[in-house]
Amino acid sequence: MILVAAAVAGGYLAGLARQPLVVGYIMGGMVIGPITGIVEEIEDVKFIGELGVALLLFTIGLEFPL
Repeated sequence: MILVAAAVAGGYLAGLARQPLVVGYIMGGMVIGPITGIVEEIEDVKFIGELGVALLLFTIGLEFPL
């Protein structure tokens, strides 16, 4: 519940700064995650980050005309 509240607050602050809501959600998770001990294995976080980058690159590749 604390993480959800942080995400909502981060989304609100991102909206005030005219940034996408996702930026606020990520910032809220970055602030609250280490404090609450939700994220313990940093290797899992690195893997998820690398997977996200791969999916982003794949999506960008789909946008280019052949």
